[in-house]
Amino acid sequence: MKQPLVSVIVPAYNAGRHIQETIASVLLQSYRNIELIIVDDGSRDNTALIVKKYLDYDNRVHYIYQENEGQAAARKRGFEHSQGDLISFLDSDDLFALNKIEIQVRFMLDNPNCGVSYSDILHFWDNTPHILLRKKLTYYSGYIFDKLIRENVIQVMTALIRRDILIKYGLPGKEFRRSDDWYLWLNLSYHKVKFCFLDRILAFQRRHEAGSLSDQKTYFKETAERNIAIYKHFKALLNTEECKKYNIDNLLNFWQFRVVLGSLIMEDRIHAKKALQLFKIKGIFDGIKKCSLFILLCLVPVHVLGNMIYKLREFTRRRTFIPVTDTTITLPTVSSLVLS
Repeated sequence: MKQPLVSVIVPAYNAGRHIQETIASVLLQSYRNIELIIVDDGSRDNTALIVKKYLDYDNRVHYIYQENEGQAAARKRGFEHSQGDLISFLDSDDLFALNKIEIQVRFMLDNPNCGVSYSDILHFWDNTPHILLRKKLTYYSGYIFDKLIRENVIQVMTALIRRDILIKYGLPGKEFRRSDDWYLWLNLSYHKVKFCFLDRILAFQRRHEAGSLSDQKTYFKETAERNIAIYKHFKALLNTEECKKYNIDNLLNFWQFRVVLGSLIMEDRIHAKKALQLFKIKGIFDGIKKCSLFILLCLVPVHVLGNMIYKLREFTRRRTFIPVTDTTITLPTVSSLVLS
């Protein structure tokens, strides 16, 4: 049976601290017909020096440099230079299980009607990699636009996607910074691409303490604004009955409130007030939230209020993770390919 080429695309920005382990988790895959395309998104650290060591070590590794445009633009640039029949994306500090691609390729060959296969994932904090964590999520297979429009449950590094589908429906670029993966899944599922969930742990996502991208104070607000744009995009495509079925207006309102919180985290009182004005009262709890936040905005210094919201967000986010008690599940061993 033909062994299709798989292109693994890794966007990298100031990734020198962890990118060797990420590269190793790709090159050590049990499936060998792989090309690894690393797109350096204007790094200012030693990312380029590290990657270039692997160019000499393995001819499957390719390196592209671009000025900083964001992760979405880097993924798209990598795809444009790829040759694979199947496409996988991996962030520069995360890891594949060493049999990930083999399992998914076999599944895709056996299921030609599946456009995207994806899997379960575990998480770990950077300072405690021996403690693996799971999020409580429900995964779906089939034509799942109705599920994904409410919540993105697909971590991008778990997916394997057919190239012809990405060519047909396109890959988002920098205009979808922060939420490009969610837009991609929505766009594909809207066009009736079939998604298939594999009940296997095939990837590991590294979580960082404050200072990483997901912890930057700009991230919360920018993600909310981008998600509002995504909902407006699909609202224009859906008819009135579909918009009502999917509760699009309520979902837009939910993210509008997140813009308010994000503006406060950034200590921007002016934009917080403007965003709060746009937040609609659709029920008693919305009224309580709007009134309470308005009072707090008037009485509490914005830096104090923003810091309180930020800390509460971090506390809440950490509580979504549950430690994995199965001691047989461990991170992939990649130290043999961490080059000196």
